[in-house]
Amino acid sequence: MRCLLWLLLVAVAAAQVPVSGPDLHGDIERTEFRSSLLPEPRTVLVYLPPGYRQSLRRYPVLYLQDGQNDFDRQTSAFGQEWGLDESAERLIRSHQMAPVIMVAVYNSADRIVEYTPVSDPKHPGGGADRYIQFLLSELKPWVDHQYRTVPDDSAIMGSSLGGLLSLYASWRHPDVFRRVGCVSPSLWWDGQWLTHAMATSPPTPPLRRIWLDIGTEEGDEPAETVADTRRMHVVLQGAGYRDEQTLFYREIPGAHHNETAWAARVPDILVHLFPPGQ
Repeated sequence: MRCLLWLLLVAVAAAQVPVSGPDLHGDIERTEFRSSLLPEPRTVLVYLPPGYRQSLRRYPVLYLQDGQNDFDRQTSAFGQEWGLDESAERLIRSHQMAPVIMVAVYNSADRIVEYTPVSDPKHPGGGADRYIQFLLSELKPWVDHQYRTVPDDSAIMGSSLGGLLSLYASWRHPDVFRRVGCVSPSLWWDGQWLTHAMATSPPTPPLRRIWLDIGTEEGDEPAETVADTRRMHVVLQGAGYRDEQTLFYREIPGAHHNETAWAARVPDILVHLFPPGQ
């Protein structure tokens, strides 16, 4: 059985290749991951925290959406990056956050479908469960095999539709994704479908920490966008998550819906999801 598992893991991913560049900081590896659930191979970047190569300790894992935008301005769709590698390097080395492995998964031409749990009247969608199954049954087992992880301490994070996807994944699988970064989520999708669904069936422990935020200048109607996010905040409070303990809600004055705005709050997100000492 172990031999069969090993052959399966080797088959789904090419060798990890160290990557470097002017915008990349820290120990980062790249692999091309072949999935039986997704139509084409998916580029995956793995960031290893300072000290990983010199220690035997195990680390929690943060799974990131829109992976080409997370570390490298050269590959970002809009010429700006989140700077997650720079922020993590600084915060870990200064002991302001717990060290963590970050796994950034590139999106594809099917991004809208893959990141949404249902279809919207104006947009195709409904592929989130298949994409999440790829994370759970293919990518995560490979990451847990290749790296020294804490298998039962995983987190998931994304912005926009990636934020919608991340919150949905943590709601459906709180036993796996115990921390979630929900950044500028597209909660408008299908008439706030996710908000209504979670109000009916609230998320429960073992989900440990939730970050939820929104900029006050996002979308064509910013006031409505903020109101959508406030509704989700109320749903999470009603489920028993306590502000500044297990739930961290932020409205960022003047912030727009782009990588520059998200990069500015990455340090706060990382510190709250992975506080030092955990």
